[in-house]
Amino acid sequence: MTEKIKILGPPGTGKTYTMMGSYAHKLTTGYKATDITCTTFRKQAAHDLIKKVQQWADYKDIKDHVSTMHGICYRLLGYPDVIESKHIREFAKAYKYEHYMKNPNLSTVAEDDEIVYSGKLLDLYGWLRNTRTPAEKWYRYPGRDNISLPAAKVPDFIADYDRYKAKNGLIDFSDMIEIVLNDKIRLDTPVLMVDEFQDLTRQQYELFQMWQSNAESVIIAGDPLQSLYGFWGGSPDYFREWEGKEVILHNSHRLQSDVWNLAKGILRTERQNPPDVSTKDGNKSISHINSSDKWPMHEGDALHLVRCNYQAGAIAMRLAESGIVFGGLKSVAWSDCEISLFNAILRARQCAPMFSRDMLALIDSYPAKYFKYTGRKSDFLEYLKSEYRPTLAEMNPHIKPELYNIIKSDNPAAYMSNCGNLKYAKINNAIKHLEYPIIEDDLKRTQILTIHGAKGLEADTVYLHTAITPRIRKNILIPCDESAAEARVWYVGVTRAKQWLYVVNDEGHNYKLPAVVA
Repeated sequence: MTEKIKILGPPGTGKTYTMMGSYAHKLTTGYKATDITCTTFRKQAAHDLIKKVQQWADYKDIKDHVSTMHGICYRLLGYPDVIESKHIREFAKAYKYEHYMKNPNLSTVAEDDEIVYSGKLLDLYGWLRNTRTPAEKWYRYPGRDNISLPAAKVPDFIADYDRYKAKNGLIDFSDMIEIVLNDKIRLDTPVLMVDEFQDLTRQQYELFQMWQSNAESVIIAGDPLQSLYGFWGGSPDYFREWEGKEVILHNSHRLQSDVWNLAKGILRTERQNPPDVSTKDGNKSISHINSSDKWPMHEGDALHLVRCNYQAGAIAMRLAESGIVFGGLKSVAWSDCEISLFNAILRARQCAPMFSRDMLALIDSYPAKYFKYTGRKSDFLEYLKSEYRPTLAEMNPHIKPELYNIIKSDNPAAYMSNCGNLKYAKINNAIKHLEYPIIEDDLKRTQILTIHGAKGLEADTVYLHTAITPRIRKNILIPCDESAAEARVWYVGVTRAKQWLYVVNDEGHNYKLPAVVA
C-alpha cells in the first residue's frame, strides 16, 4: 500500500522544512538518495532544495533527482536538444511566420498571467500544452483576440511548429512534460516528493497522477490558498482533493499578527477561509503610502512587488535615481554588463589597476573613438582577453584622455553607446552613492518582482504596489472564480513580509485591500 502524506500550512510555517525532514527520515529507513525524486516549481527553489538535501547525501547522488518537474522529465528523455531563439528565427523564416513572430518569447516560467493575453503565437502554444487543451480548440486561449495571425492559419502554425521540431530533433520547454505524458514514461524512483504542490499546472498535475500510481511513498507540501496558476490550468482543488495523512502546521515563523489579519481579510472578502495560525505579535507592521511618497528604508532585504510587468520600469527608475542596486525582473534589474561597467568605472576613479574585464566592459559601452588601437576591433578584443596586463587608467595606453576625463566626471554615463535612461540613471547615481564594487549578492538585497515571481520568497521589507490593469479590474468587479484567484495573488504578496509591509497606492486603478481587523 502506498504511503501518502500531505503537509499543509500557511506562509512561513515551515512546509519545505518539514518535507526535508521526511527526506532525511527516508535515508535512515533503507532508501538511497537515488531512490527519491523531489520536485518543486521553480529552478531557484530546486537549487535551494539541493543545498538542503546535501547535508544528508552526496551531490552526485541527488543532482538528477532533486529538480523541477521539467528537469526530471528532461533527464528521463535522455537530455534531447532544446530549441533556442536562433531556431525560432529559422522556423519563422522557413515557414513564413516572420511578420507574426517578432521578438519570440522563449521564457520557461510565466512571471504573471499577462502571458495568456499576449497574443504571441509561442505563448498560445505554451498555453495549449500547460492546460492540456487540444490544438483544435486553440480558440479557448484567453488572448485569442490579440493574435495577429489570421484565425484560419493558427492550426497550420501549430502543425508547422511541431513539424519543424520533429524534423530537426528538437523539443521545447513544454514538450518535456508532454512527451513523458504521451509516452507514459514512469518515474524511476519509489519515492516521490512534491513541494509547492498548489503551483502545479494542469499538465504537471496529470504527470503527478501518472507518477504516483506506481510509487511506494508520495509526500506533497503546499498551501491551496497560494494557488496562482489558474491561467495554466492550475487549481487549489488539486491539493484539497488529494487524499493522504495530513500534517497540519499552525505556527508561522515569518508573519506579524497584523499582516496575517490583512491576509485573512483579503481571502474572506472572496469567500475563502484561511486556517488558524499562530503568528508573531505585531500591530505596527503595515503602512499605507502613495507611489509619489518617499519610500521608507530599513535594514535588511526588500522586495518591490508588482501585479504586472509593466509597473517595474517606474520602480526601477526610482531605485536607480536613489543609487540603489537591485535585482529581480531581467527587464529592469542590473545586468551583468552593467555591473561590469560600473565596477570598471569605479576602479578607474579610484586609481586602481584596470583589468582585462574592465577594459572589455568599457569598450563595450563607449564609442571606439575613445580608445587607442590599430587594426580590427575583434583583434583588439582578443588582445585584451589574452595578452593585456593590468594598468592604471590614467596611464593606460589604450584609453584616450577624453574618456578618462568622462569617467572621472560627475556624469560618467555621458557619451555611452546605446545608453537608455534607466542604464544612465543606474550608472551615474550608483557612482555617487557606492564606494565598493557591486557583487551578485548585492542584487538580492533589493528586488523588483511580480507577485507570482515572489512565490516562496520572503523579505524584511515588502513594498506591495497595488496598481492593476483595466482587464483585472473588470474581471474582479463581480465575485467569481477569477476574483477568488485574484485574492489569492494578493494574499501571497502580503505574506512575503517579515517585518514591514508598505501598501503602495499607485496612479490609476488599484486593488482594494480590506481594512486590517485586530
